[in-house]
Amino acid sequence: MYPLLGDREKQNEVREKHRDVRHCPILANDPSGCIGCENNPYENEELAGGEYLPIIHEAYRLHDLVELGLLSQLGIVETELVRAVHQSILIDRMKAQAALIAQRLMGTK
Repeated sequence: MYPLLGDREKQNEVREKHRDVRHCPILANDPSGCIGCENNPYENEELAGGEYLPIIHEAYRLHDLVELGLLSQLGIVETELVRAVHQSILIDRMKAQAALIAQRLMGTK
């Protein structure tokens, strides 16, 4: 979605095409919402993962396999990776929801 910043119509086309993917509620409310957003990995190097990026990608892959039921027996390392990524996902969702609620309460777009 990042390349489509500011283009609500194109963003909506992507949302329609990929209904099974979680989309940012802030960006849905404001088509330029990524600019200056603390959750934007293009602007916040800490979110990009740095040297830990391969581990983060593996944890997301394991998380997806568990959610799909394709991975049933986890070792201790996999369990901790999935738990950490799951918590991170929940925190990201709560931050996005809180930001959207705050925007609505303050009457900003």
